[in-house]
Amino acid sequence: MDGGVNGNRTDTVDVGHIFFGQFVDHDITLDVTSSLSSVSDPRDTGNVRTPTLDLDCIYGMGPEANPYLYHASGDFAGVKLLTGADGTGINQDPMLAMEDLVRSSAGTAIIGDPRNDENRVISQLQLAMIRFHNNVVDTLHGAPGNTLAGKELFEHARQLVTWHYQWVVIHDYLVKLCGKAVVSDILG
Repeated sequence: MDGGVNGNRTDTVDVGHIFFGQFVDHDITLDVTSSLSSVSDPRDTGNVRTPTLDLDCIYGMGPEANPYLYHASGDFAGVKLLTGADGTGINQDPMLAMEDLVRSSAGTAIIGDPRNDENRVISQLQLAMIRFHNNVVDTLHGAPGNTLAGKELFEHARQLVTWHYQWVVIHDYLVKLCGKAVVSDILG
């Protein structure tokens, strides 16, 4: 096993890739019917997520269906995603809130997929993706000659963020897990 140099699968995976894999899993799979107290046939298990790496774990069903994930007023209403830095949710130290997801008064993260708050690493990946989206919005909004606003600005930023995420999954994550030759063969 050579870490993908010769196209072989690797037997060593960096810890970061393991957590990123959990994040990807949450993006493409969700079974709302499973129970730890019963055994179910995997063939009968339905998936609530789409397999298209579309970051619905970040965006939910979008600003119209899940407005609580997005800024509610101002120039970026329905365009930018909320973070703990936005001052909503529980009362906590402002310095801690800057590095956290937005939370309810009970301390529950208000995000597209609650599983992305299962541990601190996944929580920080979720926050990083939210910040990435918001920074893309700022960059597009501030670009010379920009005419995008509202829904168009949101959709364009979401598309760019999703493309970057898909590129990382294919050209970094899958190469690390499967090897470059396997990924190249699949891509043609």
